Amino acid sequence: MSVISYLSFDCANKSLGVVLLNVDIDNLILTCDTFLNNIRNISNFNSNSNFNSNSNFNFISNSNYNSNFISNSNSNSLLEILKIFSQQINNFIICPIIETVNLIGDIKVKDSNINIRSKSIKNYLCNLNDRIMEFNYNHYNNYNNYNIMQYYLVEYQMNANDKSREIAHYLTYEYCNKGYVNLINPNNKNKLYYDKEDCHLSYHMRKFSNAEYARKKHAVCLAKYFCNNILHINKFDINDKGNDKCDDKYNKFKVKNNKEDDFSDALMQIISFITF
Repeated sequence: MSVISYLSFDCANKSLGVVLLNVDIDNLILTCDTFLNNIRNISNFNSNSNFNSNSNFNFISNSNYNSNFISNSNSNSLLEILKIFSQQINNFIICPIIETVNLIGDIKVKDSNINIRSKSIKNYLCNLNDRIMEFNYNHYNNYNNYNIMQYYLVEYQMNANDKSREIAHYLTYEYCNKGYVNLINPNNKNKLYYDKEDCHLSYHMRKFSNAEYARKKHAVCLAKYFCNNILHINKFDINDKGNDKCDDKYNKFKVKNNKEDDFSDALMQIISFITF
């Protein structure tokens, strides 16, 4: 069996957004094939909707469209199929780590140096790598019959971002011999959109005069939608004191709600990499 694992980093002057997303690709393909075959076997669905293999399956993640669509079909059978499909997808697309890390603590950015930042990122990555190894070992049955293909995604940093560029270089060095390292254009994630008004960049560009702030808000809205509708987790239930309420033993680090843009960028960086 094959698993594609994406470890994504969003680098900033003081913080680091980190997301691990694993896709059990063989089981996912098998589940999608079964899902399509089950739908094709519903005669009422075939006759009423003119189903074909090129149909748009956006209705899976759009509850408003679900109710209208299913009401014109064999509702009991379709609802059961969709329920099973959603549960199975949850098993094969998982996000065991999603967090924002403060790399320099209470030290001001201007007072930090490469020595402080290097020690901090080294300690954090040792912890992170141990957690990933533990999760993979437990979740994938001691690696038996599993081939894990690892992609490491690091946000590209311009020359002007000297401190975050240091972190990006360190991450590239850390993972260059462990898998496929890719430097990602930070604008790629803002090319993404979902069928929801605030999931379009144009909505935020109209709403906010600061283009950089608009792009960050767009990424947060995309990540919220993806977490709630695809991963079925609520990572954004965070209060002002930084107490993360997400029940996940692999998430050891606390984040404040004003730093949700960091792990949002890291998450959508993965989706943009897969998409483009």
